[in-house]
Amino acid sequence: MYRCRNRPQFGIHIGTSSLLLIFVVLVLVCLASLTLVGALSQRSLSERALETTGSYYDACNSVNEELSGWDARFKEVVDGGANEGAFYDSFDDEIVIIEDISDTQCLEVIITPHYPDGDSGEYYRVLSWKRVLKDGVDFSDTGDTLF
Repeated sequence: MYRCRNRPQFGIHIGTSSLLLIFVVLVLVCLASLTLVGALSQRSLSERALETTGSYYDACNSVNEELSGWDARFKEVVDGGANEGAFYDSFDDEIVIIEDISDTQCLEVIITPHYPDGDSGEYYRVLSWKRVLKDGVDFSDTGDTLF
């Protein structure tokens, strides 16, 4: 049993394991940095969504306060003894209430007076309750496209 000295030996050398370890660490660092960037982006988006949602509900509360004022005016006319024709003559056909949400959007609510039938107590009907863009808003240069 003689050993051939020309025969190649296979095995892992010290340099190969070090290179493999460096490569694995680099891959893990890249994945960690991508995860961090994604998390920061999601946090920023969540903060903007929270701010926008809060502004929307603040506008809704303001509109509801204004609607309660209109409700009191309608009730006052009905309690004053006005018949249906006099009631509708006292107000416009449509009443538009606009409340700012942000620099680019506003809440637009359109109501129409409604003479109450029976004990319903409904003095108006809501025709529209929607978020609309303000006049002159151009999204091509602002980059503001959230909501």
